[in-house]
Amino acid sequence: MTSRLDLIGFEDLLKTLEDTAPRVADNLARATVHDIASRMAKEVKASAPYRTGQLKKAVYAKRHRPKKNGRFASSVRMRAINKREDSNAFYWKFIEFGTRFRAATPFVLPIKLRFMSAMPQIYQESFGRKLEQSIARAKKRAAK
Repeated sequence: MTSRLDLIGFEDLLKTLEDTAPRVADNLARATVHDIASRMAKEVKASAPYRTGQLKKAVYAKRHRPKKNGRFASSVRMRAINKREDSNAFYWKFIEFGTRFRAATPFVLPIKLRFMSAMPQIYQESFGRKLEQSIARAKKRAAK
């Protein structure tokens, strides 16, 4: 289940930042994208069905290396490999999409759809928060 979402509207701001401080712009964009993925992972954890707790423990946000085209990516994942024995939730697909014996109980898709419909507002809010944090850090460093 892979989907892609392109955001339009903040190119001018990011271009201005890249012209003045490219490293700061990259860090800010990377932090914003990962913040959105972390928020989504938190909501998926909250809506995951609870029986043993493994499913909630298995949800996490992963930051990926930037692609050659310069885009940053983060994803929400379910730990399905036995990395930690108490959080092995390979069965999340069976719960999410159902089987021939069990009806589907979607807990990821509704959140994904909600995030996709409100993405411009979420991105703007997250970007603003990360920008304020970056400015506060810069002021703190300059004061030393």
